[in-house]
Amino acid sequence: MTNRAIINILTKFHKDWMKTTNILTKFHEDWMKTINILTKFHKDWMKTATSIVYTSDLINSLTKFHKDWMKTVTSTVYTNKLLTINILTKCHKDWMKTATSIINILTKFHKDWMKTVTSIVYTNKLLTDAHTHAHTTDAGHHTVT
Repeated sequence: MTNRAIINILTKFHKDWMKTTNILTKFHEDWMKTINILTKFHKDWMKTATSIVYTSDLINSLTKFHKDWMKTVTSTVYTNKLLTINILTKCHKDWMKTATSIINILTKFHKDWMKTVTSIVYTNKLLTDAHTHAHTTDAGHHTVT
């Protein structure tokens, strides 16, 4: 083999090798595009996943806040109802004590008044009867004095 033949073989090998290298380079470039697409997908997916996790955490926090708030509001409303009921009950009891005291005073006044009236009426009747009896004649006629 001559130098020329060897050079031709090496040149052909080099050209074929360059074609292979170009094919590998093209494969590498395409593969890098795929990697970049996957990387972008991963970044977008991570943003979405983070957003979902953040939103989920936010929803969980808001739900917990809402539940705690509802417990507080329910407790406050219930407590206010109990306080209102207790206040009304106390007012009612106080009113009943006052009303009972007034009724007792009026009853005592009425009893005393009835004794007085009865005593006056009875005394007047006795006096009237005594006076009438003193002025009655033997025939049973009243005399006017």
